[in-house]
Amino acid sequence: MESLYSSCQQFIKEMKGVRMACKEISMFSQLESLKKMMNHSTSLTMSHQKLIKFSLDQAVS
Repeated sequence: MESLYSSCQQFIKEMKGVRMACKEISMFSQLESLKKMMNHSTSLTMSHQKLIKFSLDQAVS
């Protein structure tokens, strides 16, 4: 019984890790698509774009 319980606990821990990783990946891909939008957007001034891109780079690193 004890071993079953501990292996369940281990499984839950691993699943939490997977979920965290998925969250980080989706956040990262959202940032990437945001960056792409910024690059395509011509209405923003260049300095504006640089500022936003810089803050996005800071957020990723």
